[in-house]
Amino acid sequence: MRVSTEQLTDRFYATADKIKGQVKSSFEGNKETRIFDVSNTFCRWLLRITAFLGVLPGSYTVMKEFDNSDGPSLLGKSILMSLAVMITVFIVMHILVNWKGMQKKRRFTQLFLALLFSGAICGVLIYGTISAGILPVGIASILSVVILGILASSCNRRTELGIWYEERLVGFREFLKATELDRIKMLVEENPHYFYHVLPFAMVLGVTNKWAKNFDGIMTQPPDWYHSATVQSGFNASGFAYDLESGMRSVSVAMLSRPSSDSGGSSGGGSSGGGSGGGGGRSW
Repeated sequence: MRVSTEQLTDRFYATADKIKGQVKSSFEGNKETRIFDVSNTFCRWLLRITAFLGVLPGSYTVMKEFDNSDGPSLLGKSILMSLAVMITVFIVMHILVNWKGMQKKRRFTQLFLALLFSGAICGVLIYGTISAGILPVGIASILSVVILGILASSCNRRTELGIWYEERLVGFREFLKATELDRIKMLVEENPHYFYHVLPFAMVLGVTNKWAKNFDGIMTQPPDWYHSATVQSGFNASGFAYDLESGMRSVSVAMLSRPSSDSGGSSGGGSSGGGSGGGGGRSW
C-alpha cells in the first residue's frame, strides 16, 4: 500500500510529543537511568539569574533616561527590558552551542530571527547608555549576558551512565567513519544484511554518506522492498542511502507538522499503512 507524505501531514505530532515525553522521562525521572547530572539545572538557573542582575543596572539607567515614570513603574519596566535582553541573547547562544544538532533547514532561519530580535533590543540598550553617557555600562552588560549565556548553554555535565553512553556512541560513530574495506567485506560475508542493519544508526549519527560509500561495489542488488527508476541502470549503496535518508526526512517533516488550528482532532496515531515513503519520487 502506497502512502504519500500529504496523507501523513498533521497526523502524528501528538503521538510524537507523547513519545518524546516518555523518552525524556525515562532518562530524567529515574536516578539510575539519568544521563545528565541534576546539578546542570541549578547551574543554568544560577547563571541566568547572574546575567539578569548584570544587565539590570544598564536597563534601569536607560529607562530612567527616557521614562518619567515613578519608582515602582520604572523598576518594573527595567526588569522587563533586562529579561528581554537576557532571553534573546540566551536564545542566540543556545542555537550556536547546539548548532550541529539542529535541523539544517531550520537553524539558519532560527538564528536569523534570534539575531534580529536580540540585535534590536541590545541596540536600544546601547543607544540608551550612549545618551546617558555610560556606554561602558551597556557594553559590559551585554558582554556579561553573552558570556553567561554560553556557560549556561554548556552546562551538560553527564552522569557515569551518560559518559558510558557517550563513549560508546562516539566510538561507534568513529567506527562507521573509518572502517576499512577488508573489514566491511568480512562483515558482509558473515551477515549479508549487515549494511541495512547498521544504516539506521549511521543516519542518526550523521555519517550516512561515508558509511554507505564503503558498500558501493559490494552491495550490488537492492532489497526486495525498494523500487526506483534508477535501479534499472545499476544499484549502488550510496545512492540508495541518499534516497532513503531524503525520503525519511520528508516523511518526518510531514508526520511531525502541526495543523494551524492545532485542535487535536487528528492527533491520533493515524491509520496510514506501511510500505512506502515520499521523497524524490521513490517508494519503499
